[in-house]
Order: sequence, then structure tokens, then C-alpha cells
Amino acid sequence: MPAARQRDRRARQVVLTAPQSQVAPRRDTARQPGRFARTGVDIVTVPPGAESFAYHAHAFEEEWLYVLSGSGVALVDGKEFELGAGDFLGFPAPSVPHLMINRGTADLVYLEGGERRGIDVIDYPAIGKRYLLLPEGGRTSFYELGAATHPYGPADD
Repeated sequence: MPAARQRDRRARQVVLTAPQSQVAPRRDTARQPGRFARTGVDIVTVPPGAESFAYHAHAFEEEWLYVLSGSGVALVDGKEFELGAGDFLGFPAPSVPHLMINRGTADLVYLEGGERRGIDVIDYPAIGKRYLLLPEGGRTSFYELGAATHPYGPADD
């Protein structure tokens, strides 16, 4: 087990598996003492050959990551950047699309954090989708958004 996971078992842990990004089930941390209401930090482990998540961009929530161990490639706004332990990336809102890729032979482990506003809009440019995210019943619900409409005519301007 990597040292980052051993250090604080209270941290919410996300484990992703190859070849597609998948979040492993984890215990609910919403009721744990000391949890911030508007800020979150996760320990993320990306196994060799896997990706961190879908290529995405946030409209309202800022996000950052700090590499603890391993190496990887950050795909940021269509460009690739090599990353290793000690590297930091920040994505102010509205963010550019981003994704972490592990092309190495060891786990890529990083801290990921940012705002937890509860409401966000996330774009997935690789699949041409946009979703409104809302908290509902202890989980996040994704509502697909379509093209903008102007139902009130001049009042929309």
C-alpha cells in the first residue's frame, strides 16, 4: 500500500481501474467529524494503463492536484504535460478540460482537492456532453443539458 494511503485513513480514497475510468465504491464521508462543507481533498490512485476520470472541465468549481508518487501525463486543454512527484496543477473556474493518464508501470498517486459547491456544470468535450450536477439524497445527480433556449424573447437579452 502506498505511503499516501497509509498516512490518513480518514481521507476519502478514490481508486480507479484500467482500462476505463471507474470509481470504486467507498464509504460515505459526509458525516465524519472535521469534514469541510465547501472544500474537499481526495487521495487518488491511478493504476498503470488507466486514466483518472473522463476528460472534463468545471464551470464553477476550482480544482487542483499535487502528485505524491509515480509519474503520469496530464492532458490539459489538448496538450500533454509530463508529471511526477512534487508537481502541482491548478484549474481555476471556469477551467480548461483536464485528465490524468498513467502510462508508467507503477501507481500514480496524487492529492486532489477543490471546491465542493454542490452545484456545478461540467463539460465533457470528448463526448460532446454537458451536465448540471446537483446534490440529491446524499449523492450527486447528473442532468444532461442541451442547447440554450430563449423562451422569453427580448427579456433574455
